[in-house]
Amino acid sequence: MTQPPLRPQPDIRYLRSQESDWANDVINTAFDRYLALIGLSSDTTQNPYDYLPEAIAEKRAWAALVDGQIVGVALVDAVSDSSWQIDLVGVLEDHAKAGIGRALMQRIETEARNRQVLVLSLNTLDTAHWLWTFYQSLGFRILHRAPPKHGFDDNLRVFMEKRLD
Repeated sequence: MTQPPLRPQPDIRYLRSQESDWANDVINTAFDRYLALIGLSSDTTQNPYDYLPEAIAEKRAWAALVDGQIVGVALVDAVSDSSWQIDLVGVLEDHAKAGIGRALMQRIETEARNRQVLVLSLNTLDTAHWLWTFYQSLGFRILHRAPPKHGFDDNLRVFMEKRLD
C-alpha cells in the first residue's frame, strides 16, 4: 500500500514590499468564495486591502510560500499594544486543507506572544461555518454574533477572541 505524497511544509515569513501586488492577487483569489457569500466579487469591488503596504512596512503581514510561490497571506491590525485584530488569513484553494492557514495562525500567535500581545480577535461570516469552527479549533471562543460595523453589508458575523495571557 502506497502512502499519498506529502505536501511540502509552507515557509512562513514576513511579506516583502516588492510582493504587495502578488499578495493582493492571492488575497483576491482566496477570498472569492467568501465574497460570493455576501454577494460581492473581487473583480467588481474596490480593493479593501489598500493598507497592505503599511501592514508590510510595520511587519503585520505574513506570506506562506510553497516551492517559492505565495499561496497564503495573513494580516493583522494592531488595535493596541496588547491587542491584535486578525484582519485576514487567505489561502489559495489549490492549497486548502494542507495546514497553511493553521501555520499562518500559529505564526501570528507566536509573533503576538513575542510582542507581549495579550488578545487576538477576529470576525468572520456566520454562514462560513468552516471558518469559525476552524478558529474554534485553534482556541478562539465566540463572543457574539452581529452585523459588521463597516456597513458595506449586513450579513451576520461571528466575533471571536483568544486570550494569550
